[in-house]
Amino acid sequence: MPAKTNSRPLVLFMLTATLLTSAHALVQGKSRPFQRFLVYNAQSQPSLYTVEVLDTTTLKNVGPLKAGTTVRLAGTLKGRTIRASYIDIV
Repeated sequence: MPAKTNSRPLVLFMLTATLLTSAHALVQGKSRPFQRFLVYNAQSQPSLYTVEVLDTTTLKNVGPLKAGTTVRLAGTLKGRTIRASYIDIV
């Protein structure tokens, strides 16, 4: 009998979005706690997403993140939550 695997679908997802909430504590090169913030995607159909940021998330061009900042996100999507593997400030 084959080993049972986790069949939960994880989708690699990438979008360019606008921050709705500030995320000041994202600092490149420093340990950061698990965080969440909201983004709005205006491509095709407007959608709201909650973004999870972990210690393993790669950050690029990160400075003070204020609401209204444009970000490029990549990660796994489950429902309306993106577990970010990559965040780039556009």
